[in-house]
Amino acid sequence: KFLPREQATELEQRISEDITMHHPTYLFQTPSGVTDEKINRKGQAKICDDFTFRVQYTSKRDRHERYDVMAFEPWSKRLLQQVEAASESVFNAIWLNHYRD
Repeated sequence: KFLPREQATELEQRISEDITMHHPTYLFQTPSGVTDEKINRKGQAKICDDFTFRVQYTSKRDRHERYDVMAFEPWSKRLLQQVEAASESVFNAIWLNHYRD
């Protein structure tokens, strides 16, 4: 196992309580000419010290909606180090995806 059960449960609770997931809204033109608005079911969040992130998908090229990025905190820095050790790789951010369903 990557994380012991207790640590995984604590991490899940912290993320659900402390992390703001961003759900982009998409606009689609229907055949009848009515604009249909859909909220993406995938929430996204990023923890990083140096970057912001843009909406992954957008219907307008000139619109670059940016989300706030959380800075690393001791708990997220520890998580990053654990992931780096387990993967034998180096990362500069934690990207979180959460599906409402």
